[in-house]
Amino acid sequence: MRKIIGFLHTNGRLIFLSFSHSFLLVILTYGWMNLNFEFADDMIKVARVNEVLQYLLLDKKDSGTEAIKKNLLLINCSYNKMLVPYEDDRGSGTRAVIDRSLLTEMIRILTRAKPTMILFDIFLDNPSAYDSALHAELLQASPLIMSSYLNNDGSMNRPHAGLLYARAQYGTNIGSFLKYQLLDNDTIKYVPSVMYELTTGDTLHRLGSIVHSKKAWWLNSFIVDLPIRQSHIDNNEVTMWNLGDILKYSSAEEIQNIAKGKIVVIGDFYEFDIHDTLLGKQPGPLIIVNTYLGLLKGVPKITFWGFFFVWLLYFACTIYILQLHGYRKKIRNSRIFRGSVMKFIFKYFSYLVFFSLYTVLLYALTGKHFELILFALYFNLFEFLVRRYRKKGASPGQVVERSALSEAKG
Repeated sequence: MRKIIGFLHTNGRLIFLSFSHSFLLVILTYGWMNLNFEFADDMIKVARVNEVLQYLLLDKKDSGTEAIKKNLLLINCSYNKMLVPYEDDRGSGTRAVIDRSLLTEMIRILTRAKPTMILFDIFLDNPSAYDSALHAELLQASPLIMSSYLNNDGSMNRPHAGLLYARAQYGTNIGSFLKYQLLDNDTIKYVPSVMYELTTGDTLHRLGSIVHSKKAWWLNSFIVDLPIRQSHIDNNEVTMWNLGDILKYSSAEEIQNIAKGKIVVIGDFYEFDIHDTLLGKQPGPLIIVNTYLGLLKGVPKITFWGFFFVWLLYFACTIYILQLHGYRKKIRNSRIFRGSVMKFIFKYFSYLVFFSLYTVLLYALTGKHFELILFALYFNLFEFLVRRYRKKGASPGQVVERSALSEAKG
């Protein structure tokens, strides 16, 4: 006990500064993770490794995912089209849209089946002669969520009054799907968030850049896993019907018996609503379902253990840089690393590998993708500044103060 007290007394400033430094970095990490776009290519590679290991190599399954798969009923509308009048500034003619008469009949049957939820993941932009009948049936369906998008003025596109619309778009700057948002604001919510609210009774509210509910604080943007994929449809692990076929070969009673209590998703699974992901091309409706599943699992929640594990990494790295410099000196004096360029490359590569492995470990422990790769670069630069401004006989606390002062002046 005396040794511990003595250590704390001797290194009190070091521990306090390291604790505060690490705490601030965790806050910055969550802010970085909350952004709805991606910069670090290495982070994307680590996320891909996580998902490939989890779902393709290990084929890991969990009860929550299996329950959703059994409770899903997908209705594919890719192969049932009708022509509607179309006109724009360049001319007029007809355009192929999903057969509205078949959609009207299917919604009428599903309404009487009393499913848990109906997601209508189709945009009804081009009017047809069947729209009034379809609108009347949609008004009777409950609970029903209509996928939509934002107009140029930032308002939600709501072509039919009296229906619950939610945003189905996602943002990306890498050309493929990685992240989904929860809310634009309390009036414009994304489809998975509305699905979550309807099934749990928990209401999400936007507070600044993050989200709050009765159950937790949430990140407003998170990397989405894909435990339910196109291959599960092909293997009949998830029930899918083609719209025209099921109406042609099954009675209304047969459809209702199967659809009762299910989560019904109506959309295009094979033609136009296909997206690049870390695990290959996947249908847009399945991306929404997987995001909804991630919300049910609490993936974007800000938890104590997630915060603590990231803080522990940063605290250990800070202590290492400020105190355990003897080991670093031995590495730097090695013949191969005497050149400044080789030192820098080796040091950054070491941080990159260590932070990547730690990210994989956190994913295995928590099921969440922590975006830590950017901070490998930060600690590399932090160590460079500490080494540069370290003076003979200076204490770790003085080094931190000098580094902070130099950064402030910069």
